[in-house]
Amino acid sequence: MWGLRTSDQVFFDAFKQLAGYASNAAELLIEACEHPENASDFAEKIARLEHDGDHVVHETMNRLRETWITPFDRTDIRTLVSKLDDVLDLIHAASARLVLFELHQRSEDKVAMARKLAEGTRAIQKAMSLLQDMKRADEIVACVRELTHIEKEGDALFRAAIAKLYKPGNDPLDVMKRREVFDELEFAIDRCADVADAIGGVVLEYS
Repeated sequence: MWGLRTSDQVFFDAFKQLAGYASNAAELLIEACEHPENASDFAEKIARLEHDGDHVVHETMNRLRETWITPFDRTDIRTLVSKLDDVLDLIHAASARLVLFELHQRSEDKVAMARKLAEGTRAIQKAMSLLQDMKRADEIVACVRELTHIEKEGDALFRAAIAKLYKPGNDPLDVMKRREVFDELEFAIDRCADVADAIGGVVLEYS
């Protein structure tokens, strides 16, 4: 447990901001998958969130270099910020590929994976809201466990989607395009689990 200084709040605010951007972007990605004919509109909104996230990352890293005493190890702060940014970047990448490849046909498999990703970002958002209060370590650990479970469910959804994708008769070019979107969705869910690992390490060290 740590005693918070005023300067510490900058880092916790950054964690919460990045988690919020990722959660909002994931919700927009669901919309893009559910309404692929309007994917470009949702992708533009996601791109703006990703840009805002990059600004937060830049400012946080600058503050980290300038701060002598941090709420916990600066390597852990850097890892958390980096992994949160990765989630947001991968959501942006998935939405960009929906537009680039003009995948206008709704896919229930993509919708299911996008929804699972959004579950992960909501769990991250909850964990980030609790992180500065180590008296609530049990609640934070519950979020970490939920994220581990979400990753396993995401892997199962991915395997099922790929099995359908490679059935005989599917157009090879279409398979390639859709596979790229599934890959980005799976990578994003995996990064949520990476965030969980980073959070778990902080809780283990400081609670």
